Order: sequence, then C-alpha cells, then structure tokens
Amino acid sequence: MGLEADIQDTGKSGTGIFADTFATPLCTSATPAGTCVLTTPVTGTALTNYQAKMDWFGTVRGRLGFLPNSQLLIYATGGLAYGHVEVSGSANVTAMRAGGGGGAGTAAFGASGTNVGFAVGTGMEGKFPYWLPTNWTWKLEYLHLDLGSLDATSTPFATPPLIRGHFPFPNPGSPAIGTITTLTHFTDNIVRVGLNYKFGY
Repeated sequence: MGLEADIQDTGKSGTGIFADTFATPLCTSATPAGTCVLTTPVTGTALTNYQAKMDWFGTVRGRLGFLPNSQLLIYATGGLAYGHVEVSGSANVTAMRAGGGGGAGTAAFGASGTNVGFAVGTGMEGKFPYWLPTNWTWKLEYLHLDLGSLDATSTPFATPPLIRGHFPFPNPGSPAIGTITTLTHFTDNIVRVGLNYKFGY
C-alpha cells in the first residue's frame, strides 16, 4: 500500500472534423406584440473542424498491491488527475428556410482551462537481483486518464431577417442567429516504463 504523485509535460493533440444536420421551426408571421402565428421549417448542416490538446497533466494516486514473490510487486492504482487542456477550431453552418431564404457563415471558437478528473490503472515493480543493488527497481505501469469535458461556443452566422410578418401583421423581422456549442472530452491511455532509485534503503 502506498501513495504517489507525479506531474509531466505532454504535447499530445488530436484533430477531427464532423458534420451535423439540424431542423428547427422558424416564426415567419407574428403579431405586433410578438406572438407567433405561423412557423416555417428551417433545415441546415453544421460542419465543425477542431483541434484538441493536452498541454500537461499530473496525478495523485494510491497504490494497493501484493507480492507473488520477494522480487515482484503487482498493484492497482487510482486517484485524482488534473491537467491543462485546450480546444480550438471553426464551425461552418448553412441554413435554408422552406419556401426560400437562408444564411451561411463561419466562425472560430476556442477555450482552455485546467480540468480535474481521475486516473486508474495497474502496474508491476520489481528488483534487479543479479545486475543492480537492491535499492534499484524497474517499473511497468498502465494508466487511463480522464480529464472531463471542455465547452466552446461560437456564432457561425447572423443572417439578414428571416422572420417576417405577413398581412395583417407586417413587420421588418429580425436576424436569424446560429450558435454552436462544441463539447470535447479529454481522455488518454498511458504506458510507462521506468527505473526507480530508493534513497536511504
């Protein structure tokens, strides 16, 4: 049984692109008081390009294991994880209203922060009975890291008025605004090979 903490720099990053379709009702006729009396379907596609990055991370974990023999420790580990994460990219949206009219546009988004999550894993640590003194050990460890999610919001387009009043309620309408929220979940799988030196052994 034991407790350990670590912190390290990492340049891990990933990129991706995904497309989503959407459909929503749009008010196309309203009273002067703002009460909608007629809606028209609006459909569209949102195309998002993104890059996600983990700048650094650290863990504070407990270890619990057993000795199958005097030279080897096999253990499970788990605890707190924390790290700095970033996401950036752009969203392109095209929207069309039934009967004609629509809008398109592109906007960049970005967010960063220090997230807190968890780490779990397993490993083994052993001695070098024939090559090195007993205060030297080798280590092989696997960790699954989860730093939670990071949201970023952008407004890809703000069209000319799509909401227009019709007889008997004429009005100039207002712009149709499209907003996209991108949710990025940060996980990592780590395999470590190490050499330990125990002071005062």
